[in-house]
Amino acid sequence: MTAGHGDLHQLPLSLVKNYSSGAYPVLKVCDGVEECVKAVREQIRRGAQAIKIHVTGGVLSLIDSPQAAQFSPVELQAMVDEATRAGISVGTHAHGKAGILAALNAGVHSIEHGSYLDEECAELMLKKGALFCATRTIVEYGLAHLEELPEPNRAKLVAVAKIGEEGYKMAVKKGVKIALGTDIGVASPKIGLVHGTNGRFVLSKKPNEMRKLY
Repeated sequence: MTAGHGDLHQLPLSLVKNYSSGAYPVLKVCDGVEECVKAVREQIRRGAQAIKIHVTGGVLSLIDSPQAAQFSPVELQAMVDEATRAGISVGTHAHGKAGILAALNAGVHSIEHGSYLDEECAELMLKKGALFCATRTIVEYGLAHLEELPEPNRAKLVAVAKIGEEGYKMAVKKGVKIALGTDIGVASPKIGLVHGTNGRFVLSKKPNEMRKLY
């Protein structure tokens, strides 16, 4: 949505909307039920096999909070319904609890990040049969390279990392379906995290350290 995660806040809105319609059509900024439905249809027209909605703010975006819910319930429901009619799954970028619950109640199929996921969220995920993809790879890389992030983003990453790990462990214990995902769409060759390398790393027992497997 406008001013939400995925909107490139540092650029003029007109440029972002032109960009999302032309050079980078995978990204759509939309507001209101009519625009949201049209955005889903445009992605289906392009051959999308899944739809992803940003239902909370993010860590790397500039002006939003990971805990802030985004899109109204009717907007969320409209997008999920439109994708479901076409037989397409819907995933969600979701950090905060309010956004997670709103997305699950709208019928999404997966929660990505889930940093502030608690027992109420986990119980609803079990009831709905939704997947949980915690994307810890990008979190651990971020923690190991905090100096490369601006201070506001650094603070958000540190906050979601700790509570997200606790929620992840709780979800596993409760039997929530877990999916593997790395979030390397925001990968950086500078720190060695690029497509195809995610399988070469595992977490060590020491926080924020990695060891390579060859």
